[in-house]
Amino acid sequence: MKFRIFALAAIVIVATHGFAQRFEAGVFGGFGRTDLPGIAKYTAGIGGRVDLPLHKYFRVEMEGGYDFRAPKFDLTQVNSTTNASVTLTEARLKAVRANGGLKIQSHGGSYFFFLKGGGDVFMPDVKVKSINGFPPTITLISDQSTSFTKGVFYPGGGISFYAGPIGIRLDVGDEIFWINGDTHNNLRINLGPVFKF
Repeated sequence: MKFRIFALAAIVIVATHGFAQRFEAGVFGGFGRTDLPGIAKYTAGIGGRVDLPLHKYFRVEMEGGYDFRAPKFDLTQVNSTTNASVTLTEARLKAVRANGGLKIQSHGGSYFFFLKGGGDVFMPDVKVKSINGFPPTITLISDQSTSFTKGVFYPGGGISFYAGPIGIRLDVGDEIFWINGDTHNNLRINLGPVFKF
């Protein structure tokens, strides 16, 4: 019984100390370079995050985001004496992202590093069209839509500036995932306002 009372008191003290330091929430616009062969390399999207205090230097951070469908186009031209054709490959990619982990920051919260893990759902959409003759006729050769999920390890860091409870945050990280034993590095850059409560 005494142990339970002591444990409960310790939890209350830690929680009170942590929330006295305020929690943070923010939204951001994100830009990324995705390492997936044959798919759009660059993506952009929006997201949000929340930081919960553990200590003045340590916080738990959770983040979610959505990358809009980004296009990539490839043209292959074929010429012959009887026909001229162009094959247009349109490979679009959108993604849903979710991660969480530990954020280590300076006392004022200006500089920080984070180590997070989570999962990304990638939704590539590939259309291959043949454009023949003049006037041109367009024929859909294939239309493939798939989705897959990859667990990610997400190290990074950044800087934030505050004027009272309102600030702006810039962070850069590398979302790393593995396919068949190969490492894929994916640059992420996020920028947006952050608020202390």
